[in-house]
Amino acid sequence: KVEGTNTTDAASTAFVQTATGSASSNRPVGRMALTSAQSIPNGAFTAITFNAELTDTDGMVTIASTPSRLTCVTPGTYLVDASCCWAVNSTGARIIRIAHRNSAGTLQAYYGTQSDTNNASDPHTSGSDSVVMSAGDYLQLEVFQNVTPSAALNTAVGSGTYHATLSAAWVGGTGAAWGNAGARVGKSVDQNTATGTPQLGRTLTPDELG
Repeated sequence: KVEGTNTTDAASTAFVQTATGSASSNRPVGRMALTSAQSIPNGAFTAITFNAELTDTDGMVTIASTPSRLTCVTPGTYLVDASCCWAVNSTGARIIRIAHRNSAGTLQAYYGTQSDTNNASDPHTSGSDSVVMSAGDYLQLEVFQNVTPSAALNTAVGSGTYHATLSAAWVGGTGAAWGNAGARVGKSVDQNTATGTPQLGRTLTPDELG
């Protein structure tokens, strides 16, 4: 069973503890961050180009060659988490999604999609989910904004430490039992089952974990 809480704070060990129950380096975990502003064009999803490795226990992060990708080395079910902070602008929407592509670059699915229209102060968008990946598959954080009048918008630090983060932590294999467990983890972290609202930072209950 996986026990812990989901987090988007700056400490890389916190995400390791989220998925594994401890800060063990024996499980595949990758986490990368954007530490400077990236200009996001208006009206189009754009992949974040990361520039900092926070955690990598399995060769998942390759900033030098593929800075937008978090690549699966060990197949299995992963708890994935992403966040993006924006420059203050009270117009339009902000959307993030985690794109899952196979080794050939073919889109498999989008996960953790979240939107936010409350952008007057400290705009921050984050989402989590569970993903079953094969070796060579990769994740990208794609973000969207449509401020008016139409213009590019920068990412920003906001009240956090990083402009954006993308994380993946292995929680089990790819069989039916592990897949179901991963689905329960993703659902309980990503939303309140009663209201559908994000519940980042909430402790998972035994019933939710099965």
